[in-house]
Amino acid sequence: MALGNSPTQHTLLRLEARKSFSLGVVLYDPDGRPVDLTDCQLRLVAAGPEGANLFAGDDEAIVDEPTDGYARFEVQASTLDHPAGEYPYVLVLTASGYSSVLVKGTVVIEDNPEHDSVMESFDTVQPAQQLTAVLAGRNVIKVFVGGQLPPGYHYVRTATAEAIETFDPDSVAMLPKGGAPGYVMTKTGGGDYEAAWLPVGNGAFALDATGQPAGHAPVAQGDGTWDWAEAGINVGPADAVPVSNGSTLDWVDRSEVAPAPSWNDIQDAPSLDFIPNNTLVTEMPGVHFVTTVPVSGIDGHLYFVIES
Repeated sequence: MALGNSPTQHTLLRLEARKSFSLGVVLYDPDGRPVDLTDCQLRLVAAGPEGANLFAGDDEAIVDEPTDGYARFEVQASTLDHPAGEYPYVLVLTASGYSSVLVKGTVVIEDNPEHDSVMESFDTVQPAQQLTAVLAGRNVIKVFVGGQLPPGYHYVRTATAEAIETFDPDSVAMLPKGGAPGYVMTKTGGGDYEAAWLPVGNGAFALDATGQPAGHAPVAQGDGTWDWAEAGINVGPADAVPVSNGSTLDWVDRSEVAPAPSWNDIQDAPSLDFIPNNTLVTEMPGVHFVTTVPVSGIDGHLYFVIES
C-alpha cells in the first residue's frame, strides 16, 4: 500500500487554444459533507514554456459559496493563447498556511485555427464542466469529472431539493383574492383561512352600526370593549330639567328640583339698605347735579345739567 500526499487519479483537461473555459470545483469530506472553503484559496497551475503558468491571470478560483465547498475557475480565451501541446497541471488548495494538491493531470492544448475571438471576454456563467474532489482519507483524494447539465437544469442544494419535495401547499396560508385600497384582512369565521377583505371599521374589532337608531354612539364599557349607547339626552317634557343621577342624565320636573337659595337664605349674609338713585349718585365724590351749564369746574369731575 502506498502512502503520500498526492492524488492517486490522473485527470485530463482537453482545451482548445484561444477559447474560454469555465470549470466548477466541489470539495467533499470522507462523510460526503461539503468542505468549508472560507478563507481558503484554490489555484489552477499548469507548467508552460519556460516554467510560466498557462492559467496565469485566471488561475485563482472564485468562491461564491464557501460553506458549500464550491468554487469555479473562469479562464478567458486570451489566457489560453498557447502553442498546442501537453502540459502537466495541478489544482492546489491553500488553507491556514498549508497547501495540498487536490487534483493533478495533464492539460492538452489543441490547435485552433480561429484567432479573431481571442480577445473576447465572457461574463460569469454556469460552468459547463464540473470537477468533484472527495477526501476519502487523510492522504487519498478521489476525483470525479461531470459533464454539462441538460438545458433548463441547475444545481440546487440538498436542503432546497428536500424542501421542494416535501412542500405542502395546504400548510401555507394564502391571502384571498380581491380587496381595495384601504381594506383590511378580517376573519369571517372560526375555521382556518376563513378571512376576507373588508373596509376599515367593518371588522370584528369595530362596532356594526346596522340597525342602530339615530343619535347612538360607541361608548367604552371600561373592560376594553365598546357598545352602542345614546349620545347625550333627548328633549324632555315641559317644565322638566336634566338631572344627573351619578352616571346618566334624566328629565325631572322642575318642582322636584330644590330651588336656588336666595340672598337672605345664605348664612351670615350682609344686609343691603338701598337709597334713592339720585341721592346715592349725588353723594358720590366728583359727581354734581346743576340746573345750568357751569362756567367753570374741577378737572375730572362729572356735571349733570337738570332741566326743569
